[in-house]
Amino acid sequence: GEWSVGQAKLQQSLGLSRQCQDPTLTAQALYLLNKMTSTYVDAIRGCEESLALWRQVGRPDRIVEVLNRVASWNYCLGDYVKAITYWQENIELCTALGMQDALAWALNGLGWVAWCQGDLATAQNYLQEGAESYRTIGMPSGVGYCLAALALVLRSGGAVEHAVAVAHQAVAIERDTEDRMMLVLSLTSLGAALIGVGDFAAARQAIQEAFQQLLVAQYPFFTVIAFYYFAELLMMESRAANLSLALERKSLSVA
Repeated sequence: GEWSVGQAKLQQSLGLSRQCQDPTLTAQALYLLNKMTSTYVDAIRGCEESLALWRQVGRPDRIVEVLNRVASWNYCLGDYVKAITYWQENIELCTALGMQDALAWALNGLGWVAWCQGDLATAQNYLQEGAESYRTIGMPSGVGYCLAALALVLRSGGAVEHAVAVAHQAVAIERDTEDRMMLVLSLTSLGAALIGVGDFAAARQAIQEAFQQLLVAQYPFFTVIAFYYFAELLMMESRAANLSLALERKSLSVA
């Protein structure tokens, strides 16, 4: 947890690696530093330089690792074209190298992108493939991650009952793991699905539990998703409330 110390050591390592003109050590230092940067833009810049160096030294295993990371950062910034390009390249590399964990990550990422672009059928296919890949290598938290995302896709497509069932599966899987971040996402997905079927009380319970988990550890990307669906829940609750409570719910939703 001593991020400032780790960052200082990595910066020192990066400087020495550049002085020695060692592309391998430079690439590794850049990749590790990208995890500690404060902005996605800086993280992408470091990843892309690291990626170019790994291509130079011919390390496809490292290329796969960095491609997944830089694709994720571009996705978070909304640059779906770049994210798709990087993940599509990674699928080819992962398949050739037999790197199932990295392949599952890429499939899951492409599923998120397709959902954000409104291509629900493609999103569903990618997420189902990703879940199956995670099952193959015995990574339950990854399976739950894909199922949580799939529940959001199903809800977007109007299959709300199916979404609730899939979200319940995701929550059950993540409760048996120690991956708090994935539990937060699965609970939020369950809340979103329950909003879709009109069970606001259960939705509130699921999303509030997600917030309780977020009090222990902050995950900005999933925090935003949780806030979004909680805001939606407040708006839905306002429709069945008296005027005073309705105005309070709407005010909270905006906040």
